[in-house]
Amino acid sequence: MATIAKILSDRFVPAKIDSHQQHSVAARFQLLWTPTLVALDAHGPVLRTVIGFVPPTELAAELTLMDALWALRGGHHDRARARLQAVRDDHAGAAGTPEAHYWEGLAAYRQTRDKDKLWKVWREVVAAYPSSAWARRTTTTLLDPVPAP
Repeated sequence: MATIAKILSDRFVPAKIDSHQQHSVAARFQLLWTPTLVALDAHGPVLRTVIGFVPPTELAAELTLMDALWALRGGHHDRARARLQAVRDDHAGAAGTPEAHYWEGLAAYRQTRDKDKLWKVWREVVAAYPSSAWARRTTTTLLDPVPAP
């Protein structure tokens, strides 16, 4: 697995903000606590915010997820899918893995316009992470109603 420094230098333009000295920047991003990691796209909108200390293995997964979401929003579906699959493959136990799996379904749909690919991935999310918020956000329950007891 790549180091955090390598991931940051390869995929991001990092900037450190001193919230005590750069009040306007801290206010712009509504920084409530440090550390806070804010990922922006090239035009300025916030892609994702992570508050508090994140262990290196979780941070690597989070940075890969941020990169994937940037690619997805930019219409780079191949790159998005590859990064989302990397979160699942390289960071299986990370907190962001169910979310990455969820977005992988959306990336597959956006790339192919084939809803069956979306449903397939979302069914995998429900099967692998049944109690996660990301399983509840799928619409697979509309396709596969739970049988009455």
